Amino acid sequence: MKNKRLILIFLVLIIAVVGFVYYSSRDKFEDLEKLGKQLPKNHINTKAQVTKLDEIRNHSVLIGKTKYTDGFLYTYIFDANGKKYMGNYFSKVRTFDINDSIPIIYLPENPKVNEFKK
Repeated sequence: MKNKRLILIFLVLIIAVVGFVYYSSRDKFEDLEKLGKQLPKNHINTKAQVTKLDEIRNHSVLIGKTKYTDGFLYTYIFDANGKKYMGNYFSKVRTFDINDSIPIIYLPENPKVNEFKK
C-alpha cells in the first residue's frame, strides 16, 4: 500500500512539473510573438553567421507556431549588445551554406526577437 501511495504522489508531482513548464514556456512564446510584430517598425539591421543547416524531408519542424515541411532550416548566430543570440530561418530552396553571412533584423530592446531579412 505504501508503495502505491508513493508512486501516486510521484506521478502527481511529475504531472505538476510538466504542466508548469508547459504553461510558463507558452507565455514566453506568446510574448515573443507579440514583440515580433514590432520588427517591421523598430529594428536594427545586422549580419548573422549560419552555424547549422538541416534539410527537412518527410516530417515537419515547428518554429514558433508555424509548421514547416520540405525545405532547409538554417540556424544562425549574431552579436548584439555584447552578447550572442541565435535565430532560425526556413527556406524551400537551399540558398546558403554553413559559415555564410546573412542579413537579419532584430529588436534593439530584445535581440531574441529576430528574423532573416528577405
